[in-house]
Amino acid sequence: MLPNNKMNKINNSLVRYITANPYFKKPLRDHPQGSLLFINTCFNTLLNSSHHHHSYRSFFSKKTSSDSDRVYIVPNKGTQVMSWGQNNEGQLALNTFGIDKLSSPSFIDSYWFHEKTVKKISCAASAQHALALTEDGFVYAWGRGAEGQLAQDNNHSYAAPVLIDPKYFNSRPIVDIQCGGYHCAAVDDEGRLYTWGFSGSPFNRSALGHSGFNIFGFGSSPLPKQVEALKGEFVKQVACGDYHTGVICGPKDSTETSQVYVWGKGEWGRLGLGNSDSKALPTPLDMYEDDMENGGTKKTIFTKIRMGKNYSALIDSNGKLYMFGRHDAQQLGMESLRPSQFDCESTPKLIPRFVESDIKVRDVALGDSITACVTQDGRGFIWGKNVYLPHEVNFGKGARVIECSAGRNHVAFLPTNRRSIFTMGGNWYSQLGTTGQHGTQDVIKLTPQLVPGKKLQVACGNAFTLALIDLERKTTTTQEDDDDYMGVAMIGPDGKSIPL
Repeated sequence: MLPNNKMNKINNSLVRYITANPYFKKPLRDHPQGSLLFINTCFNTLLNSSHHHHSYRSFFSKKTSSDSDRVYIVPNKGTQVMSWGQNNEGQLALNTFGIDKLSSPSFIDSYWFHEKTVKKISCAASAQHALALTEDGFVYAWGRGAEGQLAQDNNHSYAAPVLIDPKYFNSRPIVDIQCGGYHCAAVDDEGRLYTWGFSGSPFNRSALGHSGFNIFGFGSSPLPKQVEALKGEFVKQVACGDYHTGVICGPKDSTETSQVYVWGKGEWGRLGLGNSDSKALPTPLDMYEDDMENGGTKKTIFTKIRMGKNYSALIDSNGKLYMFGRHDAQQLGMESLRPSQFDCESTPKLIPRFVESDIKVRDVALGDSITACVTQDGRGFIWGKNVYLPHEVNFGKGARVIECSAGRNHVAFLPTNRRSIFTMGGNWYSQLGTTGQHGTQDVIKLTPQLVPGKKLQVACGNAFTLALIDLERKTTTTQEDDDDYMGVAMIGPDGKSIPL
């Protein structure tokens, strides 16, 4: 059996095979000589290493053009991050750029997070980078860094998570993170906002919200900096698009008032200010509604803000969904009389179908030009990519969903039991976590695909997917429990299962 700690060498004679197929229906290998089959070059020092901080939780694989022969050892407890899909910029955190893609989920070794517990992950529809936030408020970044979005004082890409120096956050714990297409944002425990990454060009206004440009190379600001224009405000939530950013501010312990600020590129009305003007600094976005009790109007209280490539969304305290920005692929979920290539809405608009049916929205996810949402009663809808109006997704067996995410051409939903992940859409880089092509460039396939996994969060990027998995569960599965495939065990020389 593999030791839990201080592993210097694996005695291959003790290993018959490891159940490593991510679908865990059958053991991946049954080697006649009883040896450990493949070791990933990322961790090839592990077998003969004196670095005792490694443990069996590191994963192993064969570096090939296909990942069908991957072998890894799954951690037996705790919260872990998994990744799959495209890896051209190291966005899967495999510690190598040599693997082009993975068609099945793989664990990101917790060593890179210094064995800290990750509580949130973030990536964006156009992003080839990602962020992770730990329970004690540290932020890690990996993937593409050409625009300085990894906050490493350079423009390098990293194929494994790297810690962002806490000094850039005034050594305060971070409580929220968000990736945009080419920039990032973080909020500390005192409600201060920090941004970094792409800092503007003659064609695109900076989405960082800083006064003036902090140029590093061409158009990047790789060190996190506090957004001074929001001093005195308590930032409760942040959202990032490709070239625009928005926040919801308000009293820390109250939901009775809110103030929305937006800034960055204004093309297609994505800032919701009634025009296409860009804004370098945070600009208030206010809306008013009829006050049925007192007469007149009252300010709308918004509880959530979300941003996609070139459009945005707000959810108010009554569960009403407002959309604005570009509408060329029907991503706003409403009809229009204008030619689609020029279609946009420059002020927040309610989605007619949801108003007519009194559908209350829990959350919404904005991708490149595809939108997904979950309602307060657990239904899931998608629209965009030429699905003209919100289309309810049939998840089967009366399943209900609680969370969603949208990437460039794919979306994902978490069911309320948090035991599986539903994915649908384009699968050119295996971002659905399944083999084969699903969907086309024009039409999103509405049949959900089950991705092995359990629990906490899913995040869709450009052509890759991340999931936050809770492994505090049983280690084997049965046919009756077929939709939770994450059980794993090691098979000993006597053929018996040994839980890790």
